[in-house]
Amino acid sequence: MTIDTGNNPPIRLKPYRAPLNQREIIDRTIEELLEAKIIRKSRSAWAAPIIIVSKKDKTSRMCVDYRRLNAISKIYSFPLPLIDDLLASVGKAKVMTSLDLKSGYYQVKVKESDKEKTAFVCHKGLFEFNVLPFGLASGPSLFSELVTEVLQGLEHFSTAYIDDILIFSETEEEHLGHIQQVFDRLRQHKLKLKLKKM
Repeated sequence: MTIDTGNNPPIRLKPYRAPLNQREIIDRTIEELLEAKIIRKSRSAWAAPIIIVSKKDKTSRMCVDYRRLNAISKIYSFPLPLIDDLLASVGKAKVMTSLDLKSGYYQVKVKESDKEKTAFVCHKGLFEFNVLPFGLASGPSLFSELVTEVLQGLEHFSTAYIDDILIFSETEEEHLGHIQQVFDRLRQHKLKLKLKKM
């Protein structure tokens, strides 16, 4: 994955102030991301601040504020599928399975020369992503294109919306074969599934 910023100079922003309770979330998240090799320490000239957002389940998570980077980046426009089209593709299916790619974006590597552009700053220091971070404007389109390419040729029994894959069939016997074909394709492309949803 590349991040095309043209000839624009690096954008370096100061970290947002974080209250003590948010610093604990940041500390824990940074440690987990470093351990998983999702991020690494950085010496980039780029720096985006982070914010803590509340999720629907009342928990909080750390997000990078990439608005300024997105404003100067060439936005990739691969179309996201329309929900109506996805529903229409299911047709007369009687058996369905929904799969969720595990940490979908984190399975896409950022081009080495563009990693510095993903740099973010907080009280812990400066870090950059090794993989596609959430918050980049082109992220959904890039990931959707990847999954569409992976499932190419299997469209008559599978469809995807970003990191969710739906397999649909008319009979259970046929469905088992369809699931196996999708699994084989995901394995071939080294994409991992989140087991909880299966």
